[in-house]
Amino acid sequence: MLPYIPPEIWEIVIAETQRHPSTGVLPTKPPFRRNKARLASYSLVCRLWKPIAQALLFQEVAVTLRGRQSPGEFLSFVQSSPHIARSVRSLVLMANCLPSWIRGEATEISHEFELELCPAVLLDILHALPGITHVKFQGFTILGWPQDVPLPARLLSLTRLALKALRYKPLSEPHLLPFDILSFFSAEALEVHDNTVLQPVDREAGSLSATRALPNTEQRVVKTIVASGPDCFLTHSMQHGGVLSVEYVRSLVLSPYDGPSLRFAGSLLQHYGAHARDVELNISQSAWHRNMMPTAPGYSEEDLLARLSDVYGGVLSSTPTTLRELEFTFWEGAIGPPKDFAKVATHVAHRIVQAADRFPDLKRVVLVIEEPLTVDRCTTIMNGLLPSQVVERRLVTFETLDDW
Repeated sequence: MLPYIPPEIWEIVIAETQRHPSTGVLPTKPPFRRNKARLASYSLVCRLWKPIAQALLFQEVAVTLRGRQSPGEFLSFVQSSPHIARSVRSLVLMANCLPSWIRGEATEISHEFELELCPAVLLDILHALPGITHVKFQGFTILGWPQDVPLPARLLSLTRLALKALRYKPLSEPHLLPFDILSFFSAEALEVHDNTVLQPVDREAGSLSATRALPNTEQRVVKTIVASGPDCFLTHSMQHGGVLSVEYVRSLVLSPYDGPSLRFAGSLLQHYGAHARDVELNISQSAWHRNMMPTAPGYSEEDLLARLSDVYGGVLSSTPTTLRELEFTFWEGAIGPPKDFAKVATHVAHRIVQAADRFPDLKRVVLVIEEPLTVDRCTTIMNGLLPSQVVERRLVTFETLDDW
């Protein structure tokens, strides 16, 4: 007879099988990148393994919404499966058909989101998940709050809240009212990207400042705000005395890519910057958008990389010499397949050398990569391009892209 092994030991053993295949790191926060097929098979081994494997399997849940009934169906599922609901730490609710501009295709942002959802159901889902820490809503339309539905009884505390590519349509029906979605949450980090408000055509919009919000009895603590283009939810909060506590914001991560987004970044700095201790300005999107469409005949990819390198070089040359950390991100949509990394790395190496010479207090240059790039392969390539004195300073480190 086999000796008895406590469940706690099996938890460690099963968790060890979920280490990242490239880095060997065991993720402790989203994105967990669990091997779901392997965990599903573990849950069928025996009764002892089932709850252990399922707890890991359902830590990260992504739901593709295929219609108005989808949120209600998922709510019924988690309410009828409390053991699974307790395991969920990260939840992504995403529309089935994302518009082309989210999928990365170069088209105008003109898609009308067909999926319109009631915010009360979305909040009911989150309150049914007692261990939830990370939430992302993306790619659908949020309607106004129903007049006959009471607001949630308590504030929802999260580690990260991401609202991406949402359309806010608060006055589409007579019984719906505007509401302040940010008043429902307290989050360590708030990430907003390209959320827009739709003004109804068959009814006067009225004043969006007269919104429904949770009573301001609890502090809405948001320490980090991550934003790119103009955002209707943050704009409302700034213009109409929203509930976000300005004094708690410590970090702003801004990625402007055109004129309106630059102005929005400026308004965020003006509103929240007084208490911020860390401001990160990501120029990669701006440079990429500005240069992604070649205009001259015979314009090559190498010409584009050279122009982008010149842009970054100009920024570094005008940056104060007190810079301590520099970061470059390599995402597949920009650099193409893994074999093209060496081509891009040649230009990045020039900028690393420039930074090493210009910034005496530089402690770290972070190169963020995503699969299928690997740390070992990229390290070998980059070390072969950098001068030995830069390599010996051990400035360059690699991290994997947090694409949650």
